[in-house]
Amino acid sequence: IVRAKLNRSKVDFRIGDYRLLNFANYDLIFAYLSPAAMSDLWQKAQAQMRPGCLLVSYEFNIEGVEPTQIIQQTDREKVVYVWKIK
Repeated sequence: IVRAKLNRSKVDFRIGDYRLLNFANYDLIFAYLSPAAMSDLWQKAQAQMRPGCLLVSYEFNIEGVEPTQIIQQTDREKVVYVWKIK
């Protein structure tokens, strides 16, 4: 449903190895990875994404990095973390 509604926009869904992507091509990266990969993902995002772009993670924080925003549903334990690239 989401893909159908966004089909005419500039949304690009990618499933695969994030290490093979050039993050400079994206304004927002959404990740649902293991906690072990988050530090590497952050380093790549900082190196390749433009200032003002967003890195969003479902469930997993990046150790030692303060999120710009934390979104949590009141009835669930699941959390979405957002970092704005500086």
